[in-house]
Amino acid sequence: MVKNILKISTFVFFFILLLPLHSFAEQKNILSQLPTDEEIDLQMEETKKLMEENLEKAKEQAPDTGETYELFEEKMDEFDTQREEIQGDIEDISRMVDDAPVKNIEDGIVAVFGSIFVFLGILILFGLLAFGGIILNIIMLIDCNKREFQDKTLWMVILIAGTLMGFGIIPGILYYFLVKKKLGPVQEPEPKTK
Repeated sequence: MVKNILKISTFVFFFILLLPLHSFAEQKNILSQLPTDEEIDLQMEETKKLMEENLEKAKEQAPDTGETYELFEEKMDEFDTQREEIQGDIEDISRMVDDAPVKNIEDGIVAVFGSIFVFLGILILFGLLAFGGIILNIIMLIDCNKREFQDKTLWMVILIAGTLMGFGIIPGILYYFLVKKKLGPVQEPEPKTK
């Protein structure tokens, strides 16, 4: 049973340890995939140049009609509008990434060690409670052994089994309130004189 508890607590410990590091790595991955503003502007300019070159080629190959040029102007205006929308979306994404809570490895490490200390604090608290329960059960077992009452064997079994099965402080508290308080202090047996 103790081995299973140690396995589970080790798993929980490492799981808690990896959560902040995973979020930090995921954020770094997202940041590395986002294009910079310069890359976006460069791509937009290249696309605009290609569209203008294609228009010149189309003008050379097709007869001069005003409809072709007007259609191109409409498409260029639509392209500029979409480019502005995309740049606005990219600025929003950049702002959200900048506002993310974990920005560097130092903050991630601090979060990891903070979660470790919280886990260890909780583990120590439960360990102290379990140790106190064992001590209380031993004291109540000694008291039960000194007393003479009807259910002595039952209470000894409850105290021993409860301690070994991991019920902690519960058997000791039950014995204290149901037996010890009711029967009062232990009376030493009077020595037999001849």
